[in-house]
Amino acid sequence: MLYQRELDAIDRSAQRLGWRKTTWAIGVLRNALSNEPRPTDSELATLKRSNSELLAIGRNLNQLAHALHRDDRYKDSVTVEKLDALRSHINNHVSHVQALLEAVQNRWEPSPIEDAG
Repeated sequence: MLYQRELDAIDRSAQRLGWRKTTWAIGVLRNALSNEPRPTDSELATLKRSNSELLAIGRNLNQLAHALHRDDRYKDSVTVEKLDALRSHINNHVSHVQALLEAVQNRWEPSPIEDAG
């Protein structure tokens, strides 16, 4: 049996993520047993958008490489500035995804338990 203050801490933690208490408890157990953190629906949507963006960037780079190999007319359209802007965009995107993954991994830090005392 858990103390009321522990149940309250679980409730606060679950509410913070928009989950039910049982969903939160299952997440804690899965993380403890298999190091398998569970992203929230919002985090999962962000990760899906991330994959879509990276796939689009990859397709664009592939098209660019094909165009450059096919026709020398396009060689002047690829500039160091454009490549630097693309690299900056990718690095920024990767930083955001990394921050999200760290938040998912570290969410299991316990919420403070208020002392009934």
